[in-house]
Amino acid sequence: MRVLKRRGKRGQTLIEYVLLIALVAVATIGALAAFSGGVQKSFGDSDSELQKAFSGN
Repeated sequence: MRVLKRRGKRGQTLIEYVLLIALVAVATIGALAAFSGGVQKSFGDSDSELQKAFSGN
């Protein structure tokens, strides 16, 4: 029982770090999902403008 008490604090800290990393990962994935449409549209617009510029139209 003494071993469990000593290791409890370290285990608790490890779980807190894992939860924090998981939260950051979820937030990052959410941000990428939210901004992906705008980024794809911007690249599509840029691509079409470059094609117009280099085709001579």
